[in-house]
Amino acid sequence: MNVILVRFWLWMVMTGSAGPRAYDATERRRLAGQQRRESRRRVVAAAARCFLDAGYFATTIADIARAAGVAVQTVYSAVGGKADLLIEVVNQAVAGDDRDVMFLEREWMTRLRAERDPRRQVRIFSEEMTSIGARVVPLFLMMRAAAAGDPAVAAGWQRSARLRRETARAVVRALRGLRPGLSREHAVDLVWAIASPEVYDLLVLQRGWSPAECAEWVADAITAALLDEPGHSEP
Repeated sequence: MNVILVRFWLWMVMTGSAGPRAYDATERRRLAGQQRRESRRRVVAAAARCFLDAGYFATTIADIARAAGVAVQTVYSAVGGKADLLIEVVNQAVAGDDRDVMFLEREWMTRLRAERDPRRQVRIFSEEMTSIGARVVPLFLMMRAAAAGDPAVAAGWQRSARLRRETARAVVRALRGLRPGLSREHAVDLVWAIASPEVYDLLVLQRGWSPAECAEWVADAITAALLDEPGHSEP
């Protein structure tokens, strides 16, 4: 009997009859992973809409689940609780997508590091920060306010502040032609302040400047504060 079973199994392998099961399992795993990613995207997008419409504290997990068209448990399994959702919403707004690419390794920073002209480097940075501001500043302001009453959000806010500081430091490190006598730490402070979400809020959201006008002002302010006169750039 055992010999017959072995021969039958060998026949299945040789004829390919054993293959579809392995293929089906692989395909099922691929589809399941795709569905999880899609559920996560829907939940994060719904959370962003709900937070902006109703505010952080007034929004419930049930509101987010309803807006996403999923069960409440799916919200928790896809991302987590409400603080996790706000942090993820802000992270994706900063990045511009949900790709698993570090912020300081994204395309804009690659272009900035490769650019030889320090003034064009500053333009690349100011345009990127203004583009991010249009997506994220209302969420940043909400996160800062919510941090006062939610320790988990406060921890996320501190991480976001550190990322902004690290970004300013990376930009200063990449810039060519800092003016003589300006310490790198002072330069980081200036970039951090001039390109802050608070400046975008004041100029664009409160005073009605266009994002392009804001980007130009940020570039001009950083250039005046940090850069040496033309023709004296670092090699």
